[in-house]
Amino acid sequence: AAELFVSNECFTTDALEAAAMQAVTEVFESELLSERERAALLLPKNLKTLGQIRGHLTGEIVESLRFMLDDNSGFRKMLKGAACYPEMPFVVSIGPEEKALFEKLVPLTKVSGERRIDISGKIDLALRYPDGTWRIVDYKTDRMLPCDHGDVQAFRCRLDREYGNQLSTYQAVLEYLTGGKVIEAKLLAI
Repeated sequence: AAELFVSNECFTTDALEAAAMQAVTEVFESELLSERERAALLLPKNLKTLGQIRGHLTGEIVESLRFMLDDNSGFRKMLKGAACYPEMPFVVSIGPEEKALFEKLVPLTKVSGERRIDISGKIDLALRYPDGTWRIVDYKTDRMLPCDHGDVQAFRCRLDREYGNQLSTYQAVLEYLTGGKVIEAKLLAI
């Protein structure tokens, strides 16, 4: 839903709700949910029909992304003046002959320093600015775990530990492919 919303550049509640409903509908095409799927979604017990479930999940998405409507949010400020590339795919094959990038990627990917590194992925949101610089936003839907003890800073640190290499890889690859400098790479927990 976030990708649809950003790519449309329509920052209204109606546009956000439409994008959220489209995303939920695409995920839940089937009329049936198994008990396991239902439990994984942490759905209230009173939701019986797929329409009710879709409505509930759409509302949850809209609430979690409401900051996108706030002109003063860091996210909206980051978008100003940028060309948005949601779900930007990439494929690279890097060998030792491309020394600078290869040396950056070896510790991030944990491969032997002797062979090629093949990487493919999709950057959730790449933002290109008129001066040729880039920002990367990677959406995460992780929830706080008991080990986070309800502490937002502990949650952020855990996400950085778990996804830091992924972000660093995205940064190195995007700089290699575009020749532009990535000035910031952020995780966005939604």
